[in-house]
Amino acid sequence: MKPSCGFIFLLLFSGLLIAQGKDNSWIIVKNTAGYLLQADISTLKKKEKADVYVWGLQSYKEPIVIEGIGSRIYKVKTYYLINTELLKYSILKVTYYGSENRRITEFSYFDEMQQQSARYNYPILPGSDVEAIYNTTAKYLTN
Repeated sequence: MKPSCGFIFLLLFSGLLIAQGKDNSWIIVKNTAGYLLQADISTLKKKEKADVYVWGLQSYKEPIVIEGIGSRIYKVKTYYLINTELLKYSILKVTYYGSENRRITEFSYFDEMQQQSARYNYPILPGSDVEAIYNTTAKYLTN
């Protein structure tokens, strides 16, 4: 049995809508001469009273080099845990990408988050990328 043209059109159209939804989840947080910083609002979660979990993505116009990573880095995707009361954060996961969005390496710090005293490792500094991500995504948490 041959599928009808209408059915094929509907299937293609629904696939396009799903793809657009994924693309539209990243919002621009900061756009400088050296890089673009985005946050993923589609996976934005506020789990506990003051804890916010959010993905950030830095895309560099010129690749960067980080000691210990053997390739040039074009993008860094980071999963943050931000405490809105303490104004501190931790990094839960980091993935480094090379040219053509090729994954270079990944680090996960979920196991280290078990102890409450080590849960928030860094202060949110004024003007930092984490502050920009938090300030931008805060309005999506209240809606």
